[in-house]
Amino acid sequence: LWRRFTALGPAVVARELPVLLPPSEEGPVGVLAGAVDLLFRDPEDGAWVVADYKTDDVDAAGLDARAAAYASQARSYARAVQDALGLDAPPRAELWFLRLDTAVTVGP
Repeated sequence: LWRRFTALGPAVVARELPVLLPPSEEGPVGVLAGAVDLLFRDPEDGAWVVADYKTDDVDAAGLDARAAAYASQARSYARAVQDALGLDAPPRAELWFLRLDTAVTVGP
């Protein structure tokens, strides 16, 4: 992941980008506040990508379960970026598990 990050160079749009999102229609009254760890344009296809760093002490066997636990947060951050930038579709959401040096893409 470090090599991927450093190769992004000018494709990085923001780091630690604060986001504020109204609750979903089904949810309680309130807001979602957080920070997108990394927002970039994929150099290969130009797609918007929201990456969220995870430092969990997880092994390959537990990766899917940990990714599933964070999927809602990643989708919320992608929705916040979509709304803020007026994108037709949400950006790709990725969870970067730093200790495993592995990125997991979160589906919509």
